[in-house]
Amino acid sequence: MAKISSLSEVTTLSNDNEFIVNDSTPVTKKVSFGNLKAGLGVNYKEIVLLVSQSGTDAPTITEVFNNSGATITPSRLAEGVYLLSLSTTILDATKTIILANNVRFPYFIQATRNGGNSVLIGTYTTTTTSDTVLSNDSVIIRIYE
Repeated sequence: MAKISSLSEVTTLSNDNEFIVNDSTPVTKKVSFGNLKAGLGVNYKEIVLLVSQSGTDAPTITEVFNNSGATITPSRLAEGVYLLSLSTTILDATKTIILANNVRFPYFIQATRNGGNSVLIGTYTTTTTSDTVLSNDSVIIRIYE
């Protein structure tokens, strides 16, 4: 039997990968990473961003966390209307949740899935779109498996 230190390292895991569990019974068992993730309640990929925007510029983003494998590119479409384009098509219509937070009265933010690879963001004063509203506001995109 090989020593653990001499085993090769796995750097990318899939849901089908397995690991061995010794549960103090005479029989060693295996668990898939997919079942482990589901059991821990982390059966989703997540993109957490801080988004800022000023003037007529495209938004700037700070990736706080991203385990989706996608690269995000922000752009400005019109006053108060922005697009976050993802490098891969991963936003499933029935498995994607998008949360956006903006707490500065009288402004508000709306974020929606715009197809499989983009998120549309609108910033408003009452019912009118408005630029220069975003200042390190959070956008969280979760894609459930």
